[in-house]
Amino acid sequence: MTEVLDGTLLARIDQLQASYAKALDALDMEAWVANFSPTRGQYELTTAENVKLGLPVGMMLDDCYERLQDRIKFVNEVWAQAVEHYQPRHLLYRSGCEQDGDGYRVTTNF
Repeated sequence: MTEVLDGTLLARIDQLQASYAKALDALDMEAWVANFSPTRGQYELTTAENVKLGLPVGMMLDDCYERLQDRIKFVNEVWAQAVEHYQPRHLLYRSGCEQDGDGYRVTTNF
């Protein structure tokens, strides 16, 4: 049986996701990285098809906080000079949340 998670916890997770999306939409990479723990920060972006097929390939995998900081540098320095700017709008929703050791594994669709 799956444990029912506390509504306050889920509200905090949803607020974290909202903060994350707001920072990305503003291209505020410092605010974006503030959503991650320096000791446990990990960012993984993959497709539903890869998950379904069990493929470990992701579009982005920043498996430590230092890689998150590298992503900030890339966006702020490389993209600023090489990419045509656009106005992103991230629409996120939590599609799954389960306890994972002393933390939580949250699945978010966008």
